[in-house]
Amino acid sequence: MNDYKFNVLVTGAGGDIAQSISKILVREKLNGKLIGTDIDLDNAGKFFFEKVLKVSPASANTYIDELRDIIERNDIDIFIPTTEAEIKVFFEKNILEKLSNAYIVLPNKDALQIGLDKLATINFLKENGLPYPKTCLVKDIEEPFFPAVMKSRFGSGSKTIIKIEDNFDFNYYAKKFPDYIYQEFITGEDEEYTCGLFRNRKGELARIIFRRKLKDGFTNFGECIKNETIAVLLENFAKKLSLVGSVNVQLRLRGGVPIIFEMNSRFSSTIYLRHLLEFKDLIWSIFDKINIPFNLYYRPPESYAKVYKVYDEFVEFF
Repeated sequence: MNDYKFNVLVTGAGGDIAQSISKILVREKLNGKLIGTDIDLDNAGKFFFEKVLKVSPASANTYIDELRDIIERNDIDIFIPTTEAEIKVFFEKNILEKLSNAYIVLPNKDALQIGLDKLATINFLKENGLPYPKTCLVKDIEEPFFPAVMKSRFGSGSKTIIKIEDNFDFNYYAKKFPDYIYQEFITGEDEEYTCGLFRNRKGELARIIFRRKLKDGFTNFGECIKNETIAVLLENFAKKLSLVGSVNVQLRLRGGVPIIFEMNSRFSSTIYLRHLLEFKDLIWSIFDKINIPFNLYYRPPESYAKVYKVYDEFVEFF
């Protein structure tokens, strides 16, 4: 796959997803220019990118024009937005294929529509006969159920999740977060899984399954496993979604039944861990977007594999 080189622009350069993408591109020798953007330059992005350029927040009227200018001035071939706020802007403006001359690496429109809205994800599962947790808007609840979680309908990360154990919890938090979603809590923290799922334009599919542990809202430890029941669910989910591209699916097992409770329609924080196990969904996504032929073949490791997420430290002298 290293017969090509691209000038690549990646947003959210201070975040772990963008930095993981940088490491993959350098490892695969696919990058020409490798440029990042961020709304704040006081971060470690400078150690992963040739340069990091400051841009306005995604909510600013000038945001798209700023990115277009960066793409044109730097002859960017591939553009990869990594933050949910930015991806939502591109979805809402229906800019999904190209920005100026740069190909935008995102999953298809249906996957974005479902993944950017946690309530829409649950409704999709329900409408397509797939297992789902009982879920509704907080403001629509007449009789709360327990245990449950409240979490933001939009956005990602586990830091916004509030565990609800009883009526006291519910009454307190419902007043503060009426627009959150309310979802039954699936017990069994040792049965939580994060799954990479990729499907190309031809309908060929690959998946990788990690049993994971969370710390501060992120996966810091995982075991790469084989589970045919989860694999079948992921395949059905991808087909019903008509998925094209890469998404991250989160689920728990209850009585042996996998129940999807969330989907992220973007690359996830485990993207580099997946890549180290030959699940190269970043590279596949780029090649599929620009119609470069590649062989989509992935087999999980035969041996037992554990993965760990670590954090680096950098010092800059002036």
